[in-house]
Amino acid sequence: MAYFPIFEALFYILPRLVLVDSGFEDSMREGELLDIDLPPMLSIPHQLVGAPLGYSVKLECYTEAHPTSLNYWTREDKHMIHDSSKYKVVSTPEVPSYKTHMTLEIFDIQDLT
Repeated sequence: MAYFPIFEALFYILPRLVLVDSGFEDSMREGELLDIDLPPMLSIPHQLVGAPLGYSVKLECYTEAHPTSLNYWTREDKHMIHDSSKYKVVSTPEVPSYKTHMTLEIFDIQDLT
C-alpha cells in the first residue's frame, strides 16, 4: 500500500480595490455595501489517504474566502496539476458563494521509489 501526503492546495486572493466615498469619516450612508476581504480558510476532511498500488484515490478539500480565491492543486515539485489520464481535478462552487469544494482523483497509484 502506498501512503503519500496530501498535495498542497494553494490559494491566492485576487486583488480587489473597493472605494467608498461617503463624505463622513468612519461611517457609511444607508444602502452602501461594505466589502470585506477575508483570507482563505482551508479544511481537509482526511489528512492521510492510502490506496493499494494500481488503484485510484480521491483527495478533497473545502475552501472559504472572500473575494473568491483562486484554487489549484500542485505536486511536490510545485507544478500545477491539470486534468489528464493520471489526474481528474474538480472545483465546485457552493452556496454561499465564498465556499468551494475541490477534489483531486489520482488514477493508477504507483510506488514512488
